[in-house]
Amino acid sequence: MQQLLGEVKRSAFGRRLGRRSYAFCVDLLAVISGVRYGISWIGVFVEDPSRLAFLNDYCASSTQELEPFLKDLKKVLDANHLRCLVFEAVDYTFFVNMNLLSACLDAGSVSSMILVDVSPLHTSPVVVQNKTDNPLQPTIESIRDALVSCPTNVAEVDLPMGSSDTLIITLAAVLLEFKVAFVIQEPAQGAQQSNCLGFIPLTIFTVDVGMEKSR
Repeated sequence: MQQLLGEVKRSAFGRRLGRRSYAFCVDLLAVISGVRYGISWIGVFVEDPSRLAFLNDYCASSTQELEPFLKDLKKVLDANHLRCLVFEAVDYTFFVNMNLLSACLDAGSVSSMILVDVSPLHTSPVVVQNKTDNPLQPTIESIRDALVSCPTNVAEVDLPMGSSDTLIITLAAVLLEFKVAFVIQEPAQGAQQSNCLGFIPLTIFTVDVGMEKSR
């Protein structure tokens, strides 16, 4: 962790992280190791052996900054399977574990995701029954191929031709391993809403947990 923190502080974007440097490094190490570590709200240490990627929303970072950072990082850590995926058109940057991405595709977990259509043409969310309407698997495979074939550590990827910018919402759900992904079709020109969630009341659950001390 100290080595990683040192690399972050020496990098151009590391100075902009400030106090968030430690949290950034924890996220990055979790992706490199393929393990998610976290503290639950009741203070119990949990471990989930599947950390495919994380969205770098800590600070804006360009390809010119990311490339030397990853190059230097691989000198101090076993991170040869780490790549950076940049969707420039929508300004999304992911750090991706290539080994887990391939395993995810081979296991078919992408095609088995629950898709929910929240397009504005609906009055309420609709579960997608025919998943061929939203072929996520080929899209993720094309992203994986772009990462593999990229000669550098950072791959700049465009969304598939003819797709809406809203596709990044679905792709982010896949890369971040959500169990459910929103699908949003291109809203009609002049539409007042970008999705149908605006007037859907939230369902709020309250959970009370009692913990007894063992005697």
